[in-house]
Amino acid sequence: MLVSIAPKINYLNSLRIKETFTDIASHIKAGGEWDIKKYWEEISDILVTPLI
Repeated sequence: MLVSIAPKINYLNSLRIKETFTDIASHIKAGGEWDIKKYWEEISDILVTPLI
């Protein structure tokens, strides 16, 4: 799914995104509140910021 959004995604970006999704999942499983906007911005930043 992410490839259709960002076709030039690389392995390191996918690891950072996976970490973000893992964090989201832990918040959901714990039943705590989580701010979707924060995570959306974090993932968006990962996708648009090029790695050097």
